[in-house]
Amino acid sequence: MISNPKDAQAEYFHYASFSNALSIGKDDAVIFIGNKYREAFPGGEYYSDVTIALANELKNNGQPQEFLEIAN
Repeated sequence: MISNPKDAQAEYFHYASFSNALSIGKDDAVIFIGNKYREAFPGGEYYSDVTIALANELKNNGQPQEFLEIAN
């Protein structure tokens, strides 16, 4: 994901990493990878899914300012 960002599967690797971190409760990783995904793939296939899950994660982890930035 980081070592080869131009790989044809980079978007999928970002999403899979995000999804896995979410499923095992790695909050810091979810937030980090979610933000990286949104930066790298603003029109991406999983953008809406990542945005919703990331917003929920920010809200649940006491980061209201970041939550509001994404939610708007």
